[in-house]
Amino acid sequence: MKLIKNVFIACLTAVVTLIVGFLIGYFIVLPIWIGKGRITQVPDVRGREISEAMLLLRKFHLKGYVDRKEYNEIFPPGVVINQSPLPRTRVKWGREVALIISKGKKHVILPNFANLWLMEVEDSLRRLGLRWRVRFEPSDTVEAGRVICTQPAPMSVVELDDEITVIVSSGTKVLTMPDLHGLSLRRAREKLFALGLILRNVVLEDSLNPGHVVDQYPPPGAEVFRGDSVDLILSPK
Repeated sequence: MKLIKNVFIACLTAVVTLIVGFLIGYFIVLPIWIGKGRITQVPDVRGREISEAMLLLRKFHLKGYVDRKEYNEIFPPGVVINQSPLPRTRVKWGREVALIISKGKKHVILPNFANLWLMEVEDSLRRLGLRWRVRFEPSDTVEAGRVICTQPAPMSVVELDDEITVIVSSGTKVLTMPDLHGLSLRRAREKLFALGLILRNVVLEDSLNPGHVVDQYPPPGAEVFRGDSVDLILSPK
């Protein structure tokens, strides 16, 4: 019985000694070993934007730097994935903290950007980590400055190294007013319809014998747009 008691006391003494030794080492020896400078605790910057992470580290008197960038299925581009030293580590002021930054997913599904303003689309593509180029094309249905479509098409799976072509509306296409002189009313109307122009006023010098176009407004060669109106004068002469 006495032997068991002695063993218990010895074990308890060993445990207490280990705990006391750890506390002395952590709170006294470690700061002395690190140096006489001030000590700070490393903050947790994982999941933060890189600019925000750098600012937070400076507040704790630490220097952050980008160690490397990696593709990541969880964190969007520009966000800290991991850090070294780890959070809550006690270090000396001025210590460098290595950051691993997300490059985003290696594959992304291209969203539908149709009819959005170009600036909005460029912001979205930048956040997705994609490259792009812009091409302007005239459109009768999409307002100037808004996106008509993209190449590849929406919902396509694209690599981050792929270049996306963003086709943007430059507005309604400028047309050249055709010369309708000498055409019958029917033929003139067909030609205007094919160009998207509207026949508004028709003046007939002889209602029984309309004849052919002898004058028009706008005149031949004028710049017009789809939806513009045209006036004609017809005469049998």
